[in-house]
Amino acid sequence: MTAKKHWVTACIPTYRCTRYLRGAVLSLLNQTYPFVRVVVINDGDPNPPWPALAGITDPRLIRFDLRENRGPYFALAIALEATPDPYFLIQDADDWSEPTRVVTLMQILQRDGSNYAFSTLAQFYETPSGPAPTFPLFPNGPDSADLAEFRNRIPHHGLFQSEAIRQLGGYYGGFRFGYDMFMTSCLLMAGSVSWTPQALYCRRLLPSSLSHSTATGWRSTKRQMVRAEMSELYGHIFSEYQRFIARQISDRHFLQLIRWRIQCRVSADDAHTIKVHAAILRRAMIAQSAIDDKKIHHLTGWPTKRLPVMELVKRI
Repeated sequence: MTAKKHWVTACIPTYRCTRYLRGAVLSLLNQTYPFVRVVVINDGDPNPPWPALAGITDPRLIRFDLRENRGPYFALAIALEATPDPYFLIQDADDWSEPTRVVTLMQILQRDGSNYAFSTLAQFYETPSGPAPTFPLFPNGPDSADLAEFRNRIPHHGLFQSEAIRQLGGYYGGFRFGYDMFMTSCLLMAGSVSWTPQALYCRRLLPSSLSHSTATGWRSTKRQMVRAEMSELYGHIFSEYQRFIARQISDRHFLQLIRWRIQCRVSADDAHTIKVHAAILRRAMIAQSAIDDKKIHHLTGWPTKRLPVMELVKRI
């Protein structure tokens, strides 16, 4: 019996990150699991990044433009709204993935029946001679102790069950940065998370990134203000979580409360814009899903007869 193919939507929002974009894209197109559609969303960059992807004719790559810079979570929300795929993968434009990242994370999701799987993150500083390794991130798995405190517990650079994010309210909560920490913290309360110590995702530490720049980095005034706002919101959700673990409310009711609090922060105009762009992107995804098996085999060497994911991992 052959395994059913499951497409994965891997979304790469990009804004002024042309230098590293090609490597990020190729690292996903070269995954050992071939059913990965790579959606690169130009987040309103006045200098579109498409020349950096010139010559890549792989039909699994989708290029999509936004006229206005809205931040990475807005772009991710469009891709999540658009995708018909059961799996959703996060990739930054300045990072890269090891070749077995997707298949390993999928194996873990299937083994554990979890909503989300991630790996330890290898981190690199950029030097004149190339990336230089530094300490890994999350080498000991999820930080699930004392959930009352709002802090960075798991990365969002992993493989999600698409529906699990939708049940939390989607990937946009009205914030331009820092929202991944909030969303994954909510997932720890409302879902199930798996982890592997293998360093399958490589994170490039750049002084210009949202996490490290003087304007939006961890010590910036803007970051502290956003974190305080999220911390207050998280406190409300944690109060509901305590009711949930005390069995005063059902899991379905708890998810509804999280979703309501997040969606209340999204304006009607933003919600409408996400849906309009998602409808356009969805048409491209549906057309792309018609890629036949022979084409996939030609591109990747994937066997014509499907192997179950567990069996594939054994052969890698």
